[in-house]
Amino acid sequence: MRCRMVQRKLELLETQELSDSERDQVQSHLESCGPCRSVQERRQKLQKLLVSVPVPPVPDQYAAMVVARVKKRQAIAAAAQRRRSVPKQSIWTGFEYLTGTAAALAIGLLIGVLMGYDTWQNDRQQSVAIAARSTDPLAESGFQYLVESREDSLAQDYLRLLSDFER
Repeated sequence: MRCRMVQRKLELLETQELSDSERDQVQSHLESCGPCRSVQERRQKLQKLLVSVPVPPVPDQYAAMVVARVKKRQAIAAAAQRRRSVPKQSIWTGFEYLTGTAAALAIGLLIGVLMGYDTWQNDRQQSVAIAARSTDPLAESGFQYLVESREDSLAQDYLRLLSDFER
């Protein structure tokens, strides 16, 4: 038998709750194992010490105090049980819940409709709307004078710019 198993069964050995075969196995292990034997001896010393210590006296009103505490706890438990068993919900509680849920759903749908408004237009309407919104980027940036038409071509303007640069 292993030491751990024997040490678990030491209390059962002292109280004579082991079967004959288990008791013989534990006693043979104790005879051959010094550490388990010392554990058994310490347990026996502790048992003798506990038996020799006098039992402290019980106060006269101890039983009455225990009964009063038990009655108080029973009353508290009964009151808590009564509170749990009484339904507190009125008929309006369910109605308020449903009203709040319906309002939240309506707001969510409204937001969804507003966010998806542009996606319902067909492609032609979208292209017209985009063309109406777009303007000439050169006109917006202030470089319109570069695009203004003259009699000269762009190549002639370029050559004139280079010839001015060389002079």
